[in-house]
Amino acid sequence: MSSTRSKMIRILITLGLGLVLVAMPFEIAFFALLAWEILVIRWVGREWRARSLGAGVAELALQLGVMSAIVAAAIWAPVKTVDQVKASRIHLPKNSISIAELSAPKDSPTGRPFLYWLEAPEEMAGTVVRFPSRNLTLGEFIEVIEAQTPLRHRFPSGCGNGYTILWGGSCRADVYFWRPTW
Repeated sequence: MSSTRSKMIRILITLGLGLVLVAMPFEIAFFALLAWEILVIRWVGREWRARSLGAGVAELALQLGVMSAIVAAAIWAPVKTVDQVKASRIHLPKNSISIAELSAPKDSPTGRPFLYWLEAPEEMAGTVVRFPSRNLTLGEFIEVIEAQTPLRHRFPSGCGNGYTILWGGSCRADVYFWRPTW
């Protein structure tokens, strides 16, 4: 009974530290991971000394399994900031837009469907990007530009807080397109 209760407490501690690890900024998550590692070393050592090497290995496997499950769930969770930004809907003025039009300043007569920055070489100005629809998600807009041009995207980072495994990067809602030189 005491062994089962002790094991449940250790699992709950691991769950708590795992949630801190995946949901908090790196500075705090690092200390949660460090605390968990110290506790696991102590728990495994205690099981090994009190019972057997097999009990120590079982404790290590249990702890690694619980923490791995938490981290895996956080990595695949569809709640990352970038995913939310990419899911936002935009409305384009027309289905075919040249790079020159896409590069025009945001206050130009053509207007922009949202805030973005496009840095393209002069020779690409006449390249026309054809969109499947005038209403699409930002993610679809990015995919079309990257599929039809050598331009690539990135989201400029926002504040330094919020970079976590669970939530992803804390990005602004604007997108930067550029032509990589590598």
